[in-house]
Amino acid sequence: MNISIIFYMIGWLFNTVAMLMIFPFLVSIYYKEHCGIYFILCALIYFIIGFIFTRKRPKNDRFFAREGLQQPFHGFYYP
Repeated sequence: MNISIIFYMIGWLFNTVAMLMIFPFLVSIYYKEHCGIYFILCALIYFIIGFIFTRKRPKNDRFFAREGLQQPFHGFYYP
């Protein structure tokens, strides 16, 4: 099993989630709510984890069915 490609794909998933969490932060600023800090804090944590996972592209980028089944499980279970 190619573990490095799984971490790489999950890293991009975390980066995408971090970018999408900016929109609720902007809405909370618009409505002058104080809960927006939690959105930006979670987005920052997701971005740091995603950056760590994606900073190095895997040498072997072959993607098999086993990795294809692992990635949605980890993508929906962890975030």
